[in-house]
Order: sequence, then C-alpha cells, then structure tokens
Amino acid sequence: PYAFLRARALKEAATPENAALEEAVDALADPALDSFARLRGQILHTAEYPQIERDGRRWDTGRDKQALAQHPDRTLREAGWKGYWQGLQSRREPMASVLLGLVQVNDAAARLQGDGTAPARGYRHMGLDASTVDATLLAIERHAGDRRAYQDMLLRHAARAGIDSPQLWDATVPDTGYTPPVLTLTQLRDTAADAMQHLGPAYVAELRALLDPANHRMDLGTARGDRSADAFAVNAPGVPAMLFVGVRSGDLESDVEIAHEAGHALHGEWMQRGHASPLERNGSRWLTEAFAIYNELRFRDQLYQQAQDPRAKAYYLKSLLDDMVLQLFTSSAEAQLEQSIYQGVADSTLGTADDLDALTGQVLARFGQDPVRYPQLRNSWIGKRLMYDDPNYLVNYLYAGLLAVQLYVRDQRDPERFGERYLAVLGEGFDRAPQEQVVQLLGHAPDWPALVDADLQVFNQMTAQLQVLHARIEAGQGTRTP
Repeated sequence: PYAFLRARALKEAATPENAALEEAVDALADPALDSFARLRGQILHTAEYPQIERDGRRWDTGRDKQALAQHPDRTLREAGWKGYWQGLQSRREPMASVLLGLVQVNDAAARLQGDGTAPARGYRHMGLDASTVDATLLAIERHAGDRRAYQDMLLRHAARAGIDSPQLWDATVPDTGYTPPVLTLTQLRDTAADAMQHLGPAYVAELRALLDPANHRMDLGTARGDRSADAFAVNAPGVPAMLFVGVRSGDLESDVEIAHEAGHALHGEWMQRGHASPLERNGSRWLTEAFAIYNELRFRDQLYQQAQDPRAKAYYLKSLLDDMVLQLFTSSAEAQLEQSIYQGVADSTLGTADDLDALTGQVLARFGQDPVRYPQLRNSWIGKRLMYDDPNYLVNYLYAGLLAVQLYVRDQRDPERFGERYLAVLGEGFDRAPQEQVVQLLGHAPDWPALVDADLQVFNQMTAQLQVLHARIEAGQGTRTP
C-alpha cells in the first residue's frame, strides 16, 4: 500500500546530496523568506487607499473593494476601482524591493541545493517539468482572443443598457433592476447539496451535515472584528471534518468560498471513509485544489440552473464564466509572470519597480488583458500575495483549474460513471502520482494543451449562452421583481 511513498523515497535516496550544505542553505534562506513575507504584510498594511464620502457613508477603496465593484452608482464604481489601484501603487517601491530580494534568495537557495531554478523545483514537486508548463501556458496564450471577445461582449451589453463608453468597472454589476438575493444559511446549504446530487446520497448527506449549524462543525462569523478573514477546512483522522469561515459577508463570492472550502472538507471526509493512511492524506496541491474548485463551479452552476428571471440567469452564468477566466487566464498570467520575474532577476534584466511594471504589462497583454488602456493593471504584481507568502505556488491553480473545468464537464456528460470514478479517487488519498489519478478521473493520460482547448471550447459555448440571455434582457424581458 505504500509503494508510491517507497519509490519516491528511493529516488530521493539515490540522488547524491550534501546534507551539510542543504542544512546551511535552509538555515540562511528560510528565515529570510519568512521575513520577506512578513514585511510584505506590514508594508501593505500602511497602503494609502483613498476614502470616499457619499450619502452619509464612508467607503475605503481598499477594504470595500468588492462592495464598490457591485455598487449601482457608476461614479462610485469608477472611484472604487481607481482608488484600489492608487492604494497599491502607494507602496510600489518598497514592495518591489521585497519581491526582488525574496526572488533572489529563493532562486539562489534552489540552485545551491542542486534543484535548478526555484520555478523548476516547484514544477518538479508538482510532478511536472518546465517544458510541460511552457507548453500549457502557450496553449492558453493562443486563446487570449477568447478572453478579449468575452470582455468585449460584456462591455457591449453595458453600452446597450445605457452606459456611455463602458469601462472595466461597468462589467462587474448585475443588470439594472436586478439585485442578487442574500442567501440564508439554510438556502446556502440546500444549494450546495443540490449542486452535488449526482455524487449520490452519501456525499450529499455528509455535505449537509457539515453545513448544518446544529452539528457545531462550523466556526462562522458575520462580522470581522478581530477574526481572520481566511476560510479553511479542518481535517484530522478519526474525527468529523470541520470548517472555519472568518467572515460570511452574504454576497455570492463569500458563499462560493464556503462551497470551495466545503469541498476540501468533504475530500478529507472521503479519505477517512476510504481508510486512507494518514501518510497519504497530503499530496499534490493542484489536485487537492481541483476538487475544491470543482465544488465551487457546481455551486455557481446550480444557482444558474435554478434561476428563472433572465437577469438572474445572466448574473449567475457570468459568475461561472468569470470563475473560468480566473482559473484559466488569470492563473496562466500569474504563472508566467512569476516565472518571468525569476528569469529576469537571474539574468539581471529586472531590478526596479518600473521593470516589474513593464514585465507585468507584457504578460497581461499576452493573456488577453489591456494594460495600454488600463495602465493601473501593470501594478498587478504588487497584490499577488502568494508570490511573497508561498513562492511558486500560483502555478498550482492553473492545473487545478484546467482539471476542475474538465470534471465539471464530465459530470454533466456521464454523471453516473463520473461519480463512481470521482468518489473512488477522492477516497483513496494520494497513494499514486497525481497524473495517475488524473488518468482514473478522465479515462486517459492528461494532455494539458489538449485540455486547454477542450476547456476553452466549453467556455466559448457558455459565452454564447450568455449572449442569448443578453439579447433577451435587451429586448425587455426579465423586468419583473425577482
């Protein structure tokens, strides 16, 4: 039962190592990397986000970013969007020093320990290599036009709704007259359970039990106070899975976060049901994330399927498409950007905040964004928390997203057979290489560029469905109160 762990251990033992050198490098590099991560948080804590006074309320463009993006007042949306980027830019220079210093230390440590570059070491830990990652990124890049077409469609719809010269901040709000409902905790639980019905009554019962307050398996707050804003599952052998949610704000994204973390919790619960060894309950991070992202995609889809008003259906379908954009395009841009920053530091072509801005703009343009029209986007590197807190982790989300979209598609085409395969993999733990588990899930070895094409085909089909809904709304349908 431990063949995979044994093979991995023997492979590592066969590699000549200088233990004293490794320990010395770790003793120097680890505290430095921790210090850089703490410094990032301290610097951003002092960022100067503009404050907005309107109708007796004070808005903070940093803390209230999401609420401002959904505000029906276009002036407030624009001020919120620009204010957020202004706040990030207020700490641009010290953040560049932190990021560049961190990259230099992390890459030097990897090279000294014989692991090659830090990104290459990260890919190897994922069970991948640099050539596979580069091919995947190139495949996504070839679909950049699909992302631009989707964004243009949203802006055209905003223009037809009466917005003059719509901009990015005009594509984040529901159609006029529609206010998304705030789900009760019972409605949240029912929606999450309905979304996963095809996995069978046992899975649904476990999910309901987790999200039922009567079982005291959630630490869920509705006000921030001194609580962490984080959310995560708590799994341990021999006890039921639990869930921590720092703050449930009541909007869609907050509820999606709960559905995502519930997916992690149910993964732990299923490993327990499958009697997976505690030694095999932690494994590939991108595979773990794929299971949770799959749950969030299903949750959004359930809200879309049960909506009746065309404006409601458009709102939830757009949220599903936006999620796919995040998983495929944003994750690719982040992976490419981090890889390029390490390369630029190594060859001494990257050394200032201006250099980081220019590089970020180039990468974003390759993956369908428009940093020429919106130059603030060039500061995106400042807000990429995981680049500082967990270097070279971001690329995991690309492969998690690619697989999660496929899981979402496969369960619709053949729900019965898919459910059997999925629950089998979910319960066995990480007793094999991740690619072998993907073979069981998909029925074939993963060809990542081909999966990119398959995922984007689904994305484009759903974009066409949203366009049909837009036409209905523009024709005057969906005017009743939801």
